[in-house]
Amino acid sequence: MSEAGGRVRRGGTVLFGTLLLVVPLLLALADEKLGLPRFRTGAASLLAWPLALASLFLFADCTRRYRRVSGSGVPLEPPPRLVLSGFYGRCRNPFYLASILWLFALFFFFGYAMLLVYAVFLALAFHLVVVFHEEPLLRSRFGEAYERYLRAVPRWVPRLREPR
Repeated sequence: MSEAGGRVRRGGTVLFGTLLLVVPLLLALADEKLGLPRFRTGAASLLAWPLALASLFLFADCTRRYRRVSGSGVPLEPPPRLVLSGFYGRCRNPFYLASILWLFALFFFFGYAMLLVYAVFLALAFHLVVVFHEEPLLRSRFGEAYERYLRAVPRWVPRLREPR
């Protein structure tokens, strides 16, 4: 891996580690300190486990597939070619989707209101980044191939079946 690729990988790991582990921990501590009500039930805790497992599976699959194409497992820079296999063939943004699932899992498991607010805020931020930065960049880089991908694969809600 090149030095630049190593920096991107380390930077991406730090960024997503901060967004998905450090910030939620700080928000949970703030929630405790402020004495905000917790929304925790047995049923919600049960929902947390499948969400957490799904997010971890998505992270692993996306990282592996992205690494094959770009040399880096962290999708921060446009790849040299489109990643179309695995979950990228069912949803255009599975890494971001995995991030949001992870945050909802934390909310359902621990019940801190600030985690729910953060999950919604980050989902909105990801949407804006995708729509106003990533999609135009990929459209200019890959042209018609990306246009076909946009028409065939939903942005956020994964399609359940492979296209015919």
